Amino acid sequence: HLAHRLQEAGLGQEHALRIGGLCERELSVSLPELEADGERRSVVKTMVCVFGLHSTAIWSGVPLRVLLERAGVDRARAARLRFFGWDGFENNLPLSAIYGERAADSFEPLIAYHIYGERLPREHGFPFRLLLADRYGYKNIKWLERIEITDRDEPTGQYQQSGYSDAALIEPLVAVARLRLTETVSVGPFELCGFAVSGYAGIAQVDVSVDQQPFAAASLSSATELLEREPRLSEALQLRDAGGSGSLPGVWSAFGYQLQVKPGEQRVRIRVRDDGGRTADAAELRIIGRS
Repeated sequence: HLAHRLQEAGLGQEHALRIGGLCERELSVSLPELEADGERRSVVKTMVCVFGLHSTAIWSGVPLRVLLERAGVDRARAARLRFFGWDGFENNLPLSAIYGERAADSFEPLIAYHIYGERLPREHGFPFRLLLADRYGYKNIKWLERIEITDRDEPTGQYQQSGYSDAALIEPLVAVARLRLTETVSVGPFELCGFAVSGYAGIAQVDVSVDQQPFAAASLSSATELLEREPRLSEALQLRDAGGSGSLPGVWSAFGYQLQVKPGEQRVRIRVRDDGGRTADAAELRIIGRS
């Protein structure tokens, strides 16, 4: 159904993004105009849906702030921005997300048009989408058609109507790779691995507890290791600003832990803590050792 609607809309590079409402002039920009804009920025982001992790990529676009200022946004009266997608999806941002402390530099909202230097595929929101480095996917509206600047300080969006957070900052999350909740593996050393992410702060630590024993630290990847695995990320603002150390808000960190599997059943708990002190646990694993 969605694919059919997008096909009917005939979305192409000639379609312009419109910005209106509480501003001096309505602004209309096309994809070629944005691609030629000298204000281009790139960020790395793990796209996280409220149901789990997706993938990490480098996204490029023009800061939303730049376009608002070209339209002459009325900052004295404006309270929120309403975003409308070609698919009928809607969401919003308070103006503080554009001009507040978290919006500076690497967290600045972008109107994204490239992923890994190429135009967005249709499934990722071609021709442009909203890109918020530290927030859940439902705030990163695809197939962006129109932005309305309004004085109505009310959260809008289908997800909010269903009870989801309007702020939508990614809560700390830890996920194990390639294992079901109950898994049978061979007795002996076993590399337990996975990913952790938080939109509030970088990941500080991942810990593992086996059969109610005290938690022990897992090894944790850094921004330097992320860059070594994927050199194309070097242009991302966060990696430049991080200086290569630690982990990044809104970007997953890989972890590893050497588990000694014994015959029978073991219960494994995994906990993540971000640099702001927020914690979260993965679902408990039931590991069954076979000889």
